[in-house]
Amino acid sequence: MKTKLLVLAILLFPLMLSAQDIPSNVKQKVKTIYPDAQDIKWDVEGKGQYEAEFKIDGVQTALLFDSEASLIETETKIAVSELPSKVRDYISSEYAGKSITEAAKIIDSKGNLKYEAEITEGKKSKDILFDQNGNVIKKADTDSDEDSEEEDGD
Repeated sequence: MKTKLLVLAILLFPLMLSAQDIPSNVKQKVKTIYPDAQDIKWDVEGKGQYEAEFKIDGVQTALLFDSEASLIETETKIAVSELPSKVRDYISSEYAGKSITEAAKIIDSKGNLKYEAEITEGKKSKDILFDQNGNVIKKADTDSDEDSEEEDGD
């Protein structure tokens, strides 16, 4: 039993280190963009991407960077009422009886605006990504460690 735990610890150790191993240029970039940001939570997103999550003026904000400290996107939590009516109407018609539990506005490095809506039923959640006009871009189940994603063909 101890051997199994030791092997498991050895296998998981690199994963625990990776979250702590944020390049200094990425950390510095956050401080440059948001000098007042505090209590920053860091995640390694894979493929050399790093996410900084924090509250600024009471608003939950997440910045996604590449390993060169280039900003990929900024995600800001918004009130459900701030989602475009087309997004809210889509959720009401396609997911009747379910409500939006979280909403966010995402701006990528080129200035493109997207919206994200999370719907939840029990322990199952789904993130739906919309373009600035309220058209579905992508749907992803978020109720497990391995997200199943589907691209919208419309």
